[in-house]
Amino acid sequence: MFSKSFIIPTEGLCLDMDDFHALFQGTIYSSKFKSFQNGKYWHKHFLDYQHRWHSTEYYKRHYGIGFVEAQQVVLQTVRNI
Repeated sequence: MFSKSFIIPTEGLCLDMDDFHALFQGTIYSSKFKSFQNGKYWHKHFLDYQHRWHSTEYYKRHYGIGFVEAQQVVLQTVRNI
């Protein structure tokens, strides 16, 4: 329904409720799921919102522009604390 309503690319994981809650609570990581294995370091890379480990272009290539935009939200939030 979402992809029919908006003309934007979407992707993600379809999880059962137990896996969703475990992922949301941080007791498991998305790399547990085969379909998301290519991003097994995403949680470490996401915390590199100041881009000390890799460049903005690296993150765009590997995770997409949305990943970099989310990092920018975190950076702005941290700066306002």
